[in-house]
Amino acid sequence: MRLSNSTLAGLATRIALLSGAAAVGLAAWGAHALTGAEASGLRAFDTAARMHLIHSVVLLVIALWWSHAPRSRSLGLACAMLILGMLMFCGTIYLRVLAGETSLARLAPAGGLLLIAGWITPVFAGRWLKGPKTDEDLSPGSARFGE
Repeated sequence: MRLSNSTLAGLATRIALLSGAAAVGLAAWGAHALTGAEASGLRAFDTAARMHLIHSVVLLVIALWWSHAPRSRSLGLACAMLILGMLMFCGTIYLRVLAGETSLARLAPAGGLLLIAGWITPVFAGRWLKGPKTDEDLSPGSARFGE
Protein backbone atom coordinates (compact mmCIF):
# COMPACT_ATOMS: atom_id res chain seq x y z
CA MET A 1 0.00 0.00 0.00
CA ARG A 2 1.47 3.30 -1.15
CA LEU A 3 0.64 6.39 0.89
CA SER A 4 -0.30 9.54 -1.00
CA ASN A 5 1.91 12.61 -0.78
CA SER A 6 -0.93 14.43 1.00
CA THR A 7 -0.97 11.72 3.67
CA LEU A 8 2.82 11.85 3.96
CA ALA A 9 2.74 15.65 4.25
CA GLY A 10 0.24 15.32 7.11
CA LEU A 11 2.48 12.74 8.75
CA ALA A 12 5.51 15.02 8.37
CA THR A 13 3.50 17.85 9.96
CA ARG A 14 2.65 15.67 12.95
CA ILE A 15 6.25 14.50 13.28
CA ALA A 16 7.39 18.14 13.23
CA LEU A 17 4.98 19.07 16.01
CA LEU A 18 5.97 16.09 18.15
CA SER A 19 9.65 16.73 17.45
CA GLY A 20 9.29 20.36 18.55
CA ALA A 21 7.59 19.28 21.76
CA ALA A 22 10.35 16.74 22.39
CA ALA A 23 13.02 19.39 21.75
CA VAL A 24 11.48 21.77 24.28
CA GLY A 25 11.08 18.97 26.82
CA LEU A 26 14.64 17.74 26.38
CA ALA A 27 16.05 21.28 26.63
CA ALA A 28 14.10 21.95 29.82
CA TRP A 29 15.02 18.59 31.31
CA GLY A 30 18.68 19.03 30.36
CA ALA A 31 18.82 22.48 31.94
CA HIS A 32 17.78 21.00 35.29
CA ALA A 33 19.02 17.41 35.29
CA LEU A 34 22.48 17.94 33.81
CA THR A 35 23.70 20.57 36.26
CA GLY A 36 26.51 18.30 37.48
CA ALA A 37 27.65 17.20 34.02
CA GLU A 38 30.96 18.26 32.51
CA ALA A 39 30.99 21.52 30.55
CA SER A 40 31.62 19.89 27.15
CA GLY A 41 28.65 17.57 27.66
CA LEU A 42 26.41 20.48 28.59
CA ARG A 43 27.51 22.44 25.51
CA ALA A 44 26.92 19.43 23.27
CA PHE A 45 23.49 18.79 24.76
CA ASP A 46 22.57 22.48 24.41
CA THR A 47 23.68 22.44 20.77
CA ALA A 48 21.65 19.31 20.07
CA ALA A 49 18.54 20.73 21.75
CA ARG A 50 18.86 24.04 19.88
CA MET A 51 19.41 22.35 16.51
CA HIS A 52 16.54 19.96 17.27
CA LEU A 53 14.13 22.83 17.96
CA ILE A 54 15.23 24.94 14.98
CA HIS A 55 14.94 22.05 12.57
CA SER A 56 11.58 20.98 13.99
CA VAL A 57 10.26 24.43 13.04
CA VAL A 58 11.86 24.21 9.59
CA LEU A 59 10.32 20.75 9.15
CA LEU A 60 6.91 22.13 10.14
CA VAL A 61 7.14 24.96 7.59
CA ILE A 62 8.23 22.65 4.77
CA ALA A 63 5.65 19.98 5.69
CA LEU A 64 2.86 22.58 5.63
CA TRP A 65 4.17 23.89 2.31
CA TRP A 66 4.22 20.31 0.99
CA SER A 67 0.59 19.84 2.05
CA HIS A 68 -0.28 22.71 -0.33
CA ALA A 69 1.98 21.40 -3.10
CA PRO A 70 1.66 17.61 -2.76
CA ARG A 71 3.12 16.94 -6.21
CA SER A 72 6.47 18.39 -5.16
CA ARG A 73 9.00 15.63 -4.74
CA SER A 74 11.66 18.01 -3.47
CA LEU A 75 9.51 19.13 -0.52
CA GLY A 76 8.90 15.51 0.49
CA LEU A 77 12.59 14.77 0.14
CA ALA A 78 13.44 17.81 2.27
CA CYS A 79 11.08 16.57 5.00
CA ALA A 80 12.71 13.14 4.96
CA MET A 81 16.20 14.66 5.10
CA LEU A 82 15.29 16.87 8.04
CA ILE A 83 13.74 13.98 10.00
CA LEU A 84 16.72 11.69 9.40
CA GLY A 85 19.16 14.54 9.99
CA MET A 86 17.64 15.36 13.37
CA LEU A 87 17.71 11.70 14.40
CA MET A 88 21.30 11.23 13.29
CA PHE A 89 22.73 14.55 14.49
CA CYS A 90 20.74 15.39 17.60
CA GLY A 91 19.94 11.80 18.54
CA THR A 92 23.55 10.68 18.63
CA ILE A 93 24.55 13.70 20.72
CA TYR A 94 21.71 13.03 23.16
CA LEU A 95 22.82 9.38 23.40
CA ARG A 96 26.44 10.34 23.99
CA VAL A 97 25.67 12.85 26.74
CA LEU A 98 22.86 10.95 28.48
CA ALA A 99 24.00 7.34 28.14
CA GLY A 100 27.68 7.58 27.32
CA GLU A 101 26.98 5.82 24.01
CA THR A 102 29.79 6.72 21.61
CA SER A 103 29.54 3.99 18.96
CA LEU A 104 26.96 5.95 16.96
CA ALA A 105 28.82 9.28 17.15
CA ARG A 106 30.05 8.77 13.58
CA LEU A 107 26.49 9.39 12.39
CA ALA A 108 26.42 12.99 13.64
CA PRO A 109 28.36 14.54 10.71
CA ALA A 110 26.16 12.72 8.19
CA GLY A 111 23.13 13.95 10.11
CA GLY A 112 24.46 17.49 9.90
CA LEU A 113 24.86 17.14 6.13
CA LEU A 114 21.27 15.91 5.88
CA LEU A 115 20.08 18.95 7.83
CA ILE A 116 21.94 21.24 5.44
CA ALA A 117 20.51 19.37 2.45
CA GLY A 118 17.03 19.71 3.99
CA TRP A 119 17.44 23.49 3.84
CA ILE A 120 18.69 23.47 0.24
CA THR A 121 16.34 20.93 -1.36
CA PRO A 122 13.20 23.15 -1.32
CA VAL A 123 15.00 25.49 -3.74
CA PHE A 124 14.08 22.89 -6.35
CA ALA A 125 10.38 22.90 -5.47
CA GLY A 126 9.52 24.21 -8.92
CA ARG A 127 7.28 26.98 -10.05
CA TRP A 128 5.62 27.35 -6.65
CA LEU A 129 8.71 29.25 -5.50
CA LYS A 130 8.43 31.67 -8.41
CA GLY A 131 5.03 32.82 -7.28
CA PRO A 132 1.61 32.65 -8.88
CA LYS A 133 1.11 33.57 -12.53
CA THR A 134 -2.28 35.11 -11.73
CA ASP A 135 -4.40 35.83 -8.68
CA GLU A 136 -6.41 32.70 -9.48
CA ASP A 137 -3.28 30.59 -9.03
CA LEU A 138 -3.30 31.55 -5.34
CA SER A 139 -6.56 29.76 -4.60
CA PRO A 140 -6.35 26.15 -3.40
CA GLY A 141 -9.03 25.16 -5.93
CA SER A 142 -6.89 26.32 -8.83
CA ALA A 143 -5.40 23.65 -11.06
CA ARG A 144 -2.07 25.52 -10.89
CA PHE A 145 -1.98 25.91 -7.09
CA GLY A 146 1.17 24.36 -5.71
CA GLU A 147 2.87 23.75 -9.03
